[in-house]
Amino acid sequence: MKFDPILSLCAEKGMVSGHTQAIDSAPVKANTSMDTLEINVPEEYLRKIRAISSIDKELPL
Repeated sequence: MKFDPILSLCAEKGMVSGHTQAIDSAPVKANTSMDTLEINVPEEYLRKIRAISSIDKELPL
C-alpha cells in the first residue's frame, strides 16, 4: 500500500492533523524474516520477573 492512502486514513481517524506533511526517507537495511525474529527483553525487567517468580514459588498454596 502506498503512503498517501495510509496518511489519508490516519487523518480521517484523527491520528494526524495539520495542513502540511513532509516526508523524509533514508534507505535502511532490514531483515523482515519472521524466522530470525528475536525478542529483546531488558535485563532489569527480567530480574524483577525472576524475583516475583521466586517469591511465588516460596508461598504456600
